[in-house]
Amino acid sequence: MDPYAAILMALANRGPLNKSEIQEQAKVARQTVYDWLGKLERSGSARVQRTEKSRTGIPTKYYELTDSGMYRVAIGREISKVNPELASRVRHQLGTKFGKFEGIVRSNREEEVEHLTGLIKELILSRKARPGYYLKIDFHANESGDVTYSFKTGTSTTP
Repeated sequence: MDPYAAILMALANRGPLNKSEIQEQAKVARQTVYDWLGKLERSGSARVQRTEKSRTGIPTKYYELTDSGMYRVAIGREISKVNPELASRVRHQLGTKFGKFEGIVRSNREEEVEHLTGLIKELILSRKARPGYYLKIDFHANESGDVTYSFKTGTSTTP
């Protein structure tokens, strides 16, 4: 399982947890927990719920998912395959907040589409770009027909 999904599942199932507990529950490497928790905190998907002193007196942080993190559990494809009951339970816990998150995600996607179509339109109409410029768009549909996409722009260093 992808470490990101495993950490989200551990926190959704058993949180709040400290880093050692997350490592044990998610069955991922210690450094992976440190790396992903940092990313989850920066993205607003996880936060420190409390800090306690360990037996040796060292402060130990306990992490929990925010509503944003819970939303990621509810929509996670891998999580839904591995533990559909968890995804369903979390979606139910979020209640009306789930719909609000869906609206935000849709709005963000619409902005991204507007940006991309603007780039494509300008390139096609002007037939001009800086030397070496590229725009790559990649769409993939899985066996269920769910589509993922990515796009990348940049300047090629090769002629």
